[in-house]
Formats: sequence, structure tokens, C-alpha cells
Amino acid sequence: MKNLMIAMSTLFTVTTLANARIVEKTPVVNFGNESVKVTELCVNGDQIQTKTAVTYCAQYETKFVRIAGHGEREKVVTCVSNATEVLSRDLDYTAKKCIMWRGKRSENDCARYTTITKSIPTSYSYDVVKVAHAGHGEFSETVVATKDVVVPSCN
Repeated sequence: MKNLMIAMSTLFTVTTLANARIVEKTPVVNFGNESVKVTELCVNGDQIQTKTAVTYCAQYETKFVRIAGHGEREKVVTCVSNATEVLSRDLDYTAKKCIMWRGKRSENDCARYTTITKSIPTSYSYDVVKVAHAGHGEFSETVVATKDVVVPSCN
């Protein structure tokens, strides 16, 4: 099994209804560069894992390409090899947290870190919203429901 880094975020499931869309703001767990909806995960002992094998980019290649007509170069990252496997991660893990910044605000340079212990939650509550076009490039969101999900056991 592949043990990778984790972060929490949200992945949207969209259903289109005439001029409005219904969007489920389903939370995800990031296994390295792969985001997986919590509804596709299960708990196996002290780890969280995907219920089925996931295909992900196993190796990236970074190139710097000169922009035509400019003296600048652009960073281009491409996937050169895929892998398919069940992804897993410890429910409890350690992470670095910046406790002192240096330099100017725009530099975001950390001068000192501390190590903290974090836990991946196994229950979530998230919104289902109706997104409607309000005109002039503006959109409005209305919560139409709230969903609760508990990550089940893999057994």
C-alpha cells in the first residue's frame, strides 16, 4: 500500500438543473497529489484508505520552457508514469507548523517550525448548495441540504 501525505479540502459534485446547479461540497482527503472523496474511503485499523484501487501519477517531470517572444521561462509539469493501487494513510500523523516568520510579508519565509500531531476525522458534515447565475458574471449559492457521512470500516 502507498503511504502518502495528506491534506483536507473539498471536491464538488455538480448536477445541472436548468439555470441552476446543485453542488455537493464533498470533503476529500489528499493522498499526495491525489484527492479522494471521503465517500470513497474506509478505515482499516489505524489507517484510512481508498475502498478500491486508484490510478494516480507516480512520476512527474518538470521542464522550463521559454515563452515565445519573451525572455521569460514557464515551468511545465507533466506526468510521465501512472500507477494503480489502494492508497492509505495513518489516521494520526505529524506535521510541521510555522511558529515564527521572517522577512517581509510577501516572502512567507518560515524561520522556525514546531512538530504537531494531527488526526484525520472519520465523520464529516457538508453542504449541498444550489448555485444560480445572478447576472454580470455573479453567482449566488443557497444551501439546500446538509449531508453527514461517517467513513465506514473496510471490513
